[in-house]
Amino acid sequence: MKAIGIDLGTTNSVVSVYEKGVATTVNIFNHNLTPSVVSWSRKDKQILVGMPAKKRILIEPALSIVSNKRNMGNRNFSYSILGNKYSPVDITSFLLKYLKDGASATLGESIEHAVITVPAYFNQNQKEDTQRAAEKSGLNVLMLQAEPTAAAIAYGFNQEKDQTILVYDLGGGTFDVSILEVSGNRFLVKAVGGDSFLGGDTFDECILDQLYKDILNLYHIDLKNDENKNNRNIRQQLKEVAENAKIDLSSSKKTDIYIPSLFGNNDFEMVLKRSTYKNLIEKHLEKTIKIIQTTLKEASLTTDDINRVVCVGGSTNNPLVTDIITNALKAPYRAENVDEIVAAGAAITAASRLLPSESNNIKVPVSIDTTNVTPFSLGVLLDDDRFGEIIPKNSPLPITVTKEFTTDRNFTTEIDIVIFQGNEIVCSKNTQLGGFLLKGIQKAKAGIPRIEVNFSLNESDILNIEAKDLSSNTKASLTIEKFQQQTYKKLSFNPYSQHMGKHRITGALTDRFGNPDGSEYDLAKDGSFEGLQIAVLHLCTDEGFDFVSPRKALEEKGFKVHRWTKVPKANDLLRVLNQSCQCWIISGYEQLLSQKHINIINDFFHKGKGVYIWGDNEPYFADSNAVSKRLLNVTMSGDTLGDKIVHLQKKPGKSGFISHLITTGISFLYEGITIATVQNHPQLTPLLYGSAKNIVVSIYDQDGKRAIIDGGFTRLFVNWDSAGTGRYVKNAAAWLVNYERWGEEVFMK
Repeated sequence: MKAIGIDLGTTNSVVSVYEKGVATTVNIFNHNLTPSVVSWSRKDKQILVGMPAKKRILIEPALSIVSNKRNMGNRNFSYSILGNKYSPVDITSFLLKYLKDGASATLGESIEHAVITVPAYFNQNQKEDTQRAAEKSGLNVLMLQAEPTAAAIAYGFNQEKDQTILVYDLGGGTFDVSILEVSGNRFLVKAVGGDSFLGGDTFDECILDQLYKDILNLYHIDLKNDENKNNRNIRQQLKEVAENAKIDLSSSKKTDIYIPSLFGNNDFEMVLKRSTYKNLIEKHLEKTIKIIQTTLKEASLTTDDINRVVCVGGSTNNPLVTDIITNALKAPYRAENVDEIVAAGAAITAASRLLPSESNNIKVPVSIDTTNVTPFSLGVLLDDDRFGEIIPKNSPLPITVTKEFTTDRNFTTEIDIVIFQGNEIVCSKNTQLGGFLLKGIQKAKAGIPRIEVNFSLNESDILNIEAKDLSSNTKASLTIEKFQQQTYKKLSFNPYSQHMGKHRITGALTDRFGNPDGSEYDLAKDGSFEGLQIAVLHLCTDEGFDFVSPRKALEEKGFKVHRWTKVPKANDLLRVLNQSCQCWIISGYEQLLSQKHINIINDFFHKGKGVYIWGDNEPYFADSNAVSKRLLNVTMSGDTLGDKIVHLQKKPGKSGFISHLITTGISFLYEGITIATVQNHPQLTPLLYGSAKNIVVSIYDQDGKRAIIDGGFTRLFVNWDSAGTGRYVKNAAAWLVNYERWGEEVFMK
């Protein structure tokens, strides 16, 4: 019975096995390095992995998946391939099964057990998803091991030296730094740091951006923002060229880039010098040194305390990397098999984890002692979005910390606790892992129950939680409710319609107010925002305000609506906003939102997510003013009679609405019955002046952030279909998605 070590890389993956005192790379279907690529054959829908998949990238770029590791932990991201949806976990499981089958074929026996390496700076969700992928592939994970730790083991195993090692691990998609104290075969991690989105792919993108600029200057074609599917193969071809140029510059001071007939009969050629390449990537290299300096400080060490710097990862082949490490620390050690050293360390660990079996007389072939640390602090959400640290960063693993909780309401039988992971003092800047609800607590006044909760991180840094009611000395009925983290969704096309920015559409059928009939004249196409969620704090339900018509209008564009008619708990608000692309506040006459709620909305806004603030005639703007004051230092006031139809503004400052994306497809608007006036403010752009020439709607569109402040002209429920109200609401939501900022990456869930 053998156990293997797997270096599950962004660009390439490697398998190793420890036998007869040596860690050897396992040949996987004739290759030592397996490209971490999955592709599909359009003809027979066959799934291809590794080198066969890599060969198809240029042929079928739309059916090929590369750098999937960067999407691990993103529970809402998926790939759409030949009519099917695949998660990052699915893609990783295909790759792991391919490696498992290849290793079994080479080693001559069925492989079931493995140590799999992950970046030291992977968070809980990323590690959990890696474990799930392994289980789907049929592998039993003996341990998830940090890549730098595995490299240090391969380097320092059986060296009989006491030394302090700094591992600089720069791979295809991630950067890690780990500092370890090595004594014999005991490897103690002191501190870790890193960046999960910095690696060879980043350097490729720097070269690619330069190629895009040169092509724009030569051919006046903006490939970077081009949506023409015919140019998809060209973009993929340029990615290949950028990667090859990067590799060439590892051994040469310049490289010639030549692509025949790139556009028709036009050949593309340029010379890229290493000095130019250095300028393109220098800021990223400097970032790795800053991370090293921070990690040294956290370990209470200086550069003089480091005996050896070990380079790991294919991207360290770059001499510019060697130069910057030498200048900042000392000349690094690079193994000849720099791409295989991580898998070798994992194989040594795997061999040490095999349990002796009486039936097959196998003995553990090696004995090592490793102690890893957690790369992030683990904590819970406190009042005012504060992060209550439970387990500090760089705590040795495994670890269990016990904390006591109590109730904040009289006679409640439940406590909800929201868990975050990160190194920021503000919860919303960290990664939300989930929450759990403690049920079955004995009824008592607030503050009297004593609930003991054990937070445990195992050696793979996976979280487990247990709770006990100290008054009854029994385990509480513990339910862990997983909350999805903030992620991104890819839109495969620009959501805007061909009529964006237009008002009266020539030849269009119109309603009795002159507005074009039909949704085809909206700003966005129907269904464009499928799966994106709008959170609605609906705190004014007077006059039978049921939000039925607005919901239907929004659903037409694909939006889901999560609507509260009572103020939610702050934790519930935070959870839903982390799943939403925008938040609407529909205000009543009494302020119901607490400062904690408002702070959560403020953080949401400053992340670049849209906020719609709706009030009405005095005094129906209590919560709206509280929010707009916090976000933009502006309020609304007054009680102005409206009930008018307003046209496109003819003169600045006069009644009517301004030509804008929100007013696409609208020639007339109904301003409402009674409305509030929005304060004039230099940060805001007026969108609508009412019949009294007062500002009824203003918008904020600066610094990549968007908001709408509405004094009630839509009414949202009275005279709903009059003069474009429905179209206005759909267009406002489409605009708040902020597609222009995010390009094809749109905030959701």
